[in-house]
Amino acid sequence: REAERALAMRKQQTLLRDMEGSMRKQIARLHKREGDLGVAERTAEVERRAAKQKLDAKLSEVAEAKRALREELEDALKAQTAAREAVEQRAKQLELRVKDAESRASKAEEALEEWRLRQRRRDDGKLVAENASLKTKVESLTARIQDLESQRDG
Repeated sequence: REAERALAMRKQQTLLRDMEGSMRKQIARLHKREGDLGVAERTAEVERRAAKQKLDAKLSEVAEAKRALREELEDALKAQTAAREAVEQRAKQLELRVKDAESRASKAEEALEEWRLRQRRRDDGKLVAENASLKTKVESLTARIQDLESQRDG
């Protein structure tokens, strides 16, 4: 009986040793798997950080590009506004010059018309004076002719 007990005990011990070995193998596999998972997690974390850095870099580039475009647009709008103001200012200057030229042309036309009128008056005055002079000469010649005729007749 003791032998049976001892045999049963040895069987149990063998069974326990086998189970313990199997458990140690499972634990070792779990540790290896846990290590592999840890490596995978660390790798995934490194990759995630790298991806985040790339994304952050891209976002930074996009933000910088947007800022640069915004500045270019603002500069272009300022230049457009300045150009429009310059064109408007030049148009006002030209408009004033045209008005001034029209005013001077109008004054010149008035002066020309006044000069023509004075010329006509002067010419009329000359004609009147010439007429008076001719009339006087005619009267003088008529009087002389009458004198000569009366001397001849008389």
